[in-house]
Amino acid sequence: MQKKLVKILIIFTGTVILLTIISRIGASFAVPTVSVSKPKRMKIAHRVESEGEVAAGFRRPVFLDEGLFVERIMALEGEKVSEGQKILKLDKEKTQKQLKELEYEYDQLILQIKTAKSEAQAERNRHGTTVKNSRKQLNLALDSTDREVKQAKDDMKQARKEYDKALKSSKEKKEEPALPDSKGENDAKDESEENPDTGTDAGDTDKENPVNGNGDKENPDVGEDSADSGGNGLKELEREKKEAERSYYDTLAKREEQVLSAQSALEDASVPLAVNTSAEQLDIQKSMTGDKIEQIKEYIKNGYCVHSPAGGIVDEVLLSVGELSPATASFIIADVREDFKIVVYEDVEKGKYISRGTEVNIKGRLENSEFNEYQGKVHSVRKIEKEGEECLEITVYLPPDIFSLSSYVSLSFEDYSENYDCCIPVSAFNQDDKGDFVYVTDTKQTVLGDELSARKVYVEILDRNNEYAAVAPGPVTDDMDVIITSGREIEEGNRVRKE
Repeated sequence: MQKKLVKILIIFTGTVILLTIISRIGASFAVPTVSVSKPKRMKIAHRVESEGEVAAGFRRPVFLDEGLFVERIMALEGEKVSEGQKILKLDKEKTQKQLKELEYEYDQLILQIKTAKSEAQAERNRHGTTVKNSRKQLNLALDSTDREVKQAKDDMKQARKEYDKALKSSKEKKEEPALPDSKGENDAKDESEENPDTGTDAGDTDKENPVNGNGDKENPDVGEDSADSGGNGLKELEREKKEAERSYYDTLAKREEQVLSAQSALEDASVPLAVNTSAEQLDIQKSMTGDKIEQIKEYIKNGYCVHSPAGGIVDEVLLSVGELSPATASFIIADVREDFKIVVYEDVEKGKYISRGTEVNIKGRLENSEFNEYQGKVHSVRKIEKEGEECLEITVYLPPDIFSLSSYVSLSFEDYSENYDCCIPVSAFNQDDKGDFVYVTDTKQTVLGDELSARKVYVEILDRNNEYAAVAPGPVTDDMDVIITSGREIEEGNRVRKE
């Protein structure tokens, strides 16, 4: 019996263990499988892919004298030329005709220069004479008006002096007391006695001429005539004095007006002449015409041919047979001794990490179809407007022996950020209304053993590329396991198991 109970217990225990194993296996298939990664300290690499055309770094323009008739073009675009090689031939007859016209123009310019210089000298002489005459008129005005003012001032002083003298004399006469005349009184008495009528008349006279303030009798026949005569003389002198003063001040005003007028005329005449550059301008034209004559003579000496001023590759031909040479460049020659360049244009946001010195990998094929690669650096980056939109113009220089001119190459720009303490693969990031977040694993102790669950952690992204993103330190630490992939969608709190 005891053996039977032991046997049953063993069977029961085995069954429980078996069922537990089966349950755990089934549960494990229901739990999402995830892969995890710990945050890394690293730099974020930024790569921008682009394409561009290899162009000449230094393009030398070739100018011809304007108006030369082109008979034949002897160098085509893309053709390699050496220094002194013939690149153009001019029409013989038309070139000779143009030379004669230029020589005639040169002679005419010499005559025009002589005329211009003569006219300029005559104008300077006229200006000098005008200034001299104006200064002379001013001096004459000063001298003549000074004399007039002096005479008027002397006349005024004399009139004032005579008036003051007469006024003083008149006041003295009025203030002098009347002395009694005994002889006169006696004569008058005797006459009165002898001529009673006269006495009566005298009495009448006394009545008509009362005694003045000094006790004297006023004499209307003598006193009034004397007073009238003295007053009229004084008034006349006063009038002459005022007239002399008025004449003096009028003379001063006249002097000021005449002097100011003469000074104004002198100032106007003294204005410097405008710079006359007619002769100089004609001389410049003569010099340019002379240079054209010498250049055409050089063309004629070389068999009416134009030679390349430097070796290189003909990048552009800017004129055609049968046309006149333009005032602008006729040829553009790429100097193969200088570095070539590649210019590409990128969106501002896309190229924000590209700057001077950023490394760039250039790949392309040579003329023989062989593949070639070059590692260089960005020479310059500038913001421009192209076709109405803002973009970045990126220039890269490279040696002339790497790729051929006008070949298309691919460019890969790569720049690195600063070191970030917490960098996570971009596949780990999710987003909801609150922002960016990642899932990390938490370990829980259960009856059946350790279990892993997913926990949501919100983060702030500082920088990123296509592979990694740098987040602000704090919420995620370097000892956490960050879920970067999952077999199926998970939510916070879900059980997970590592691969």
